Amino acid sequence: MSNAETSGAGESHGEFHSSAEVRTALIDGVSFQAKSVQYVEIDGQAVFEGDIILGSVEDVDRRNEELMARGDADLPESAVIISGKQFRWPAALVPFEIDANLPNQQRVTDAIAHWQGRTPIRFVQRTAANAAQYPDFVRFVPGGGCSSFVGRQRGQQNITLGAGCTTGNTIHEIGHAVGLWHEQSREDRDRFVSIVWANISPGFEHNFNQHITDGDDVGPYDYGSIMHYPRTAFSSNGQDTIVPTAAGAVIGQRTGLSTDDIAAIRAMYGPSPASGPAVSWESARLDVFGIGTDSALFHKWWDGSAWGPSVQGWESLGGIATSRPTALSWGHDRLDVFVIGTDSALHHKWWDGNAWGPSAQGWESLGGICTSPPEAISWAPDRLDLFVRGTDSAIHHKWWDGNRWGPSVQGWESLGGISTSDPVAVSWGANRLDLFVIGTDSELYHKWWDGRAWGPSISGWESLGGTCMGAPAAVSWGPDRLDLFVIGTDSALHHKWWDGRAWGPSLQGWESLGGVCTGTPTAVSWGRDRLDVFVIGTDSALHHKWWDGRAWGPSLQGWESLGGICTSSPEAVSWEPGRLDLFVRGTDSGLHHKWWDGRAWGPSLQGWESLGGILTRFTD
Repeated sequence: MSNAETSGAGESHGEFHSSAEVRTALIDGVSFQAKSVQYVEIDGQAVFEGDIILGSVEDVDRRNEELMARGDADLPESAVIISGKQFRWPAALVPFEIDANLPNQQRVTDAIAHWQGRTPIRFVQRTAANAAQYPDFVRFVPGGGCSSFVGRQRGQQNITLGAGCTTGNTIHEIGHAVGLWHEQSREDRDRFVSIVWANISPGFEHNFNQHITDGDDVGPYDYGSIMHYPRTAFSSNGQDTIVPTAAGAVIGQRTGLSTDDIAAIRAMYGPSPASGPAVSWESARLDVFGIGTDSALFHKWWDGSAWGPSVQGWESLGGIATSRPTALSWGHDRLDVFVIGTDSALHHKWWDGNAWGPSAQGWESLGGICTSPPEAISWAPDRLDLFVRGTDSAIHHKWWDGNRWGPSVQGWESLGGISTSDPVAVSWGANRLDLFVIGTDSELYHKWWDGRAWGPSISGWESLGGTCMGAPAAVSWGPDRLDLFVIGTDSALHHKWWDGRAWGPSLQGWESLGGVCTGTPTAVSWGRDRLDVFVIGTDSALHHKWWDGRAWGPSLQGWESLGGICTSSPEAVSWEPGRLDLFVRGTDSGLHHKWWDGRAWGPSLQGWESLGGILTRFTD
């Protein structure tokens, strides 16, 4: 931690720049009413708690006048900042620019890599060619101290980095830009820290006055948060100004995001990562699973440099599986894998960053008598929801809440229905689940968890129409947005969507996207209003189409051929904007791979890379 971060109250002291003239503003939040806070003017900007920009002083004053003219007698004389979804970056994608005059630009690129490696937040560099596509963006600029707005502000918003601002400071300021307040500003902070007012530089006490409870601060108080003040913030004498009530607690680190920082971001931003035989838990990281000829689970991975354990090799993880594997990741270096065993029960193993649990070859039984492969979804760190079809053809559910399995280790909750397909689940936000199956009338059926109850009822389902020839594919590219795909009786792909208000093209209707398709489609989204859909054609090759926010490509009814002779449905994964990785089983029963790097298909448009193995089950 640099001296600029740990000491001083002057205008150029890292995150803790300030001035003597203190003014009043108003802020509100998702879970608190409008309240007054104090700020100072620095270079014409209203700066709050040392490094949070409320806007220009002119903007604050203008907002004051608007509030007074509106007659809000209960509101203090002030202005407003962050509240609600409009301050989230759509699809967790942050466009950015770096000012050419900013020194040491490596601290920005390193901070961005840190965020992309640990959270759903993705960054795309804004250029002249794509500027119209990204009207809202962050610009890293030189200046005095380190500072940022909180959340997306629309248009250009600056993150200011002075000469003393480190990579750690940059990670912290990005935290503000994506929606995080300072940790010690929480409403419950006085239970966890004590403020030593006598040690604060005179005139700068206002930086410790705030008590904010917002939807942006979730979970337990986190001493280890990169968003927490250090002990000597705004100190007049080098002594502590903020002291943890827990003995030995360390505060104010500027090394990297804590586990709870990551949890907060994952709770704020959806959708959750999809499950399947291939998953990614950070940029340039892939984990792939398949069932071998001995019915054991096999694993391989891409670590950003090479395939492990080798290009053609696989690691055995034991077990005797009778279903395809389902894997998902809810955090950095965390994997959970599920299969159905010979006893028809669900079995589970996990990677915790150090070792496989319950052992390298062992599995945990989660009970049940399952007649479908499992479907798994996670909407927050350490939260899992699992779905299978039971012997009664109803869908059954269990969950991990961070402490225990519900309704019990071996027990399951019935969600009703008579399903003829495997269940498909998707989540677009914290505590939100959408579940889809095909019914006995070949129509698509839907139910949802809204955080309080199952809709339309615990056993009921909503019909979405159609005559479906196989399991659906479901994908979400943002809060309250769903896109569904099925193969119809004409073998074409059909599509419907939920836009937050209504089903399109209608509750029972579907849009035809053409093609002559076999197997089960797969769909993936790598950004707001971006979809990529893949099917196997009658020539056994992989075929692709995409939605770019304006139109379907290569046309509404057309498809692009990506070659191959495929013996399984495809699996698609995206680990950053403009990056796709595709996997299929070939005629040699080995796994084959191709990728889109933002410019071209690799190893070629029609070509595939062999990853070896002899797989008896992959996606099917």
